[in-house]
Amino acid sequence: ASPQQQHTMSGQGYTMQQPAGTNKKRASLEGKHRGATGEVQTEVFAKWVSMYLQGRDPKAEDILPSEINDCFRSGIVLTDLLHAVGSKKPGKVKKECKMKIHEINNLNIVFNSLAKEGVKVVNIGPEDIWDGNPKIILGLLWTIIYHFQILNGANFGEFDPKALGARVALLKWIQSRIPEMNVTNLGGDWRDGRCLSALVNCIASDFKMPEQIANPMDLPKDKAIGNLDNAMEIAANTLGIGRLLTPEQVADDGLDEKAMITYLSLYAVAKKPKKSKTVGKKAGWGSTAARKKKEKAAGKTSIADPVVFFEAPAVSAGPPVAPEPTAEEKEAEMLGNVNDLFDAMDVDSNGRLKKLEVIEFLREFKPLGTTTANIYTILGLDKLSEIDRPTFVKAFTEGKLDINNFDLRGLRRRAQQNRDAALAAAAKAAADEEKENAAEERRALRRKEEAAVAAIAFREAEERRAAEEADADRLRQERRAKEAAELAAKEEEDAKQAAATARARQEAAQQREEEEAARKAAAQQKAADDAARQKEAADKAATVKAAEMALKQKAAADRAAKEKAASDQQEADKAAKVKAAQDKAAADLALKQQRAADDKAAADQRLAADKAAKDQAAADNAAAEQAAAAAAASAAAAAAASSASSLPPPLERAADWRVYQGVDLGGRCRIKVFFSTTTSSQKIRGDTEKLKTLLEKHNYHKRPDFEQFIPVDIEMEKSFRDKMFAKAGTRITPMLFVDDEYIGGWEEVAELDEAGQFERIMEY
Repeated sequence: ASPQQQHTMSGQGYTMQQPAGTNKKRASLEGKHRGATGEVQTEVFAKWVSMYLQGRDPKAEDILPSEINDCFRSGIVLTDLLHAVGSKKPGKVKKECKMKIHEINNLNIVFNSLAKEGVKVVNIGPEDIWDGNPKIILGLLWTIIYHFQILNGANFGEFDPKALGARVALLKWIQSRIPEMNVTNLGGDWRDGRCLSALVNCIASDFKMPEQIANPMDLPKDKAIGNLDNAMEIAANTLGIGRLLTPEQVADDGLDEKAMITYLSLYAVAKKPKKSKTVGKKAGWGSTAARKKKEKAAGKTSIADPVVFFEAPAVSAGPPVAPEPTAEEKEAEMLGNVNDLFDAMDVDSNGRLKKLEVIEFLREFKPLGTTTANIYTILGLDKLSEIDRPTFVKAFTEGKLDINNFDLRGLRRRAQQNRDAALAAAAKAAADEEKENAAEERRALRRKEEAAVAAIAFREAEERRAAEEADADRLRQERRAKEAAELAAKEEEDAKQAAATARARQEAAQQREEEEAARKAAAQQKAADDAARQKEAADKAATVKAAEMALKQKAAADRAAKEKAASDQQEADKAAKVKAAQDKAAADLALKQQRAADDKAAADQRLAADKAAKDQAAADNAAAEQAAAAAAASAAAAAAASSASSLPPPLERAADWRVYQGVDLGGRCRIKVFFSTTTSSQKIRGDTEKLKTLLEKHNYHKRPDFEQFIPVDIEMEKSFRDKMFAKAGTRITPMLFVDDEYIGGWEEVAELDEAGQFERIMEY
């Protein structure tokens, strides 16, 4: 067993054993209760116990809230409390308890007494009280308050708490006593002190006393603490009702209802107090003598003489006479002997009896008037391997076994031996435990040192790893920076190259455009030169020949011009490639004629005058050939015009209505315009719009054989696009195809339109 200390309550003649460290436990429990609802209930119940104990013995010490979990351990304070509250069968307990079993035995007596009084104690046992379970102890105290003060002590008139319950009965009783206050609860209605003041006046009038508090209904609500303090002080000094609560607790929103019921029910218990000339205690905490001493030190006078709620029992004079033991005392003595017998049999002091322990004991201490087998049967050891203390005690209390059949002196000696052995074993176990704890401390210290060394090594490793990672990160960052710089330089170089490529492409396109313009200008100039040379040749021929020849040459020239115009019209109606070929053929023919004329003229100049006739004949032959060619061309043009005028509309013609050259782009007997939607060239986009405007101007876009503008960069296969570019001889859009022949771009079409030839081409 652990070391114990004795706590003596003066003036009561009993001691209460408490384990070492109780003060720490109490402080801990006080801390847990601080600020909680249970704190108020604990304080009120502690004051209530002190009030009744001091009513029985004015010299009894106060029970503090921090002591309430330990002061009932021995059962002595509970027995005195039952005496004080009016129990008829409180029982008799041992005043000196040296072991736990004695305290448990006293608590068993208390619980048996409560059972005899008809007090129902549910789920509470002696072990719970001895262990100091705060909730269990408060529950037991509430059970005692409810039974002895509310059910059997308070006078609620016609309101029976057994039928209505404590709360409802108390509330209805208060409503009947102070109906003018319109009380509806036991909480909020009492916070301003007016209802309590009215109740004090009501009880004072029951005691034939004058009104103690004037006009309770007119008290200011904003002075609730003062109103409550005044009413409680008057109730304590005048009516003998203890101050179980403080004004601040009553005014608090979270006031515990059981605490409030405990306090207010005192008004239904109160009896007219008597003046006492003896130094006693006021109901509640704090002695009157101490209060007067404090008031005298402060220069004040006492408000009233001390009053007591319970009168101390009278003490008779003369020598004490030993009273005859009562049945309860005999029962208590019997229970003590039975527990001593149990301790004598319980060799290992574990609170349970084994078969072997009972057999060994009965061999040494044979009982009288019964047999060992009978004892086995009664205790149930014929079926069980061991039994507990309550089962053992029950066999004696029910009369199945008689304690007087056992040698009490021998069993007490044996019980003491078992206790000593248990103490020795406990001391040895404590020593072993202390040694083990010391060894464990040494092991823990060694582990701590090892952990410290490991921690240092780990920290150094982590620092090295962190340094290595930092170096690696630095190298990675440098490498990434270098790569980023190289990438930026490469991107810059690529951008420059792209810009140069774009400029080159633009310059090439511009150069191609310029070359194309130059080519066109050269062709035009060549045509003009050819016409000039032809005219010059005609002029020369006119000087040599007669006027008739001049007229013939002039007529031939006119016919040639007409034939050439007809030929140009025919070529404009055909595909661009046929037109180019015809133009080239005409140009070659004209060039051949011009060259022949030039050669002839040069020959004429070199030859002598005698060859003039021969040269004139050659010129005549050339002129005749030219006239024949022009006549043939004129006839062909006339035939073509006659044939075109007799053809059906383009969409109704056969696919082979004429001879086609080059690849088939699917545009036979149709007008198609190809353009780009993604080009970035403003010129190309502008040319596309101009071509569209020109076609709409002549209403070509409304013809059945006209197809909508076709994008070359959306849903067009590359192979088809390459064929189209190859046939056109260029990649610059827009491109106009008529009857599957390339006519040209905007500039070519504009020139044809300006020359009046575009309309003939579109009338293919």
